[in-house]
Amino acid sequence: MTNREVYERDCEELEQYRNIGTVEECREAREKQNPKKPIWKQEIGIVHKDYADGHGETVEEKWADWVCPNCGWFVGEQYIPRRHNQRKSNYCSRCGQKINWNENLEGIE
Repeated sequence: MTNREVYERDCEELEQYRNIGTVEECREAREKQNPKKPIWKQEIGIVHKDYADGHGETVEEKWADWVCPNCGWFVGEQYIPRRHNQRKSNYCSRCGQKINWNENLEGIE
């Protein structure tokens, strides 16, 4: 094998390692595959509602979301008046953290 061939082979191997990522990146990606419980977040916000008859009003409305334990991004919501859960994501769309919905989620009123 010539020096040139060895050099090209080594460059190809290096490129494969770059595509895989650093050890830290691989460790972080593996850690995100361990499901974590979402964080419950509840607040009161001001919302303007428009009605079909043309009038509108500004009211305070209670809302609740579950957010990612890693980055705080939205992963699910609950409508407060009816206690209806929806839009639960199995993974965070921002950081890729796997979400565990199987646990009893405490903090929910």
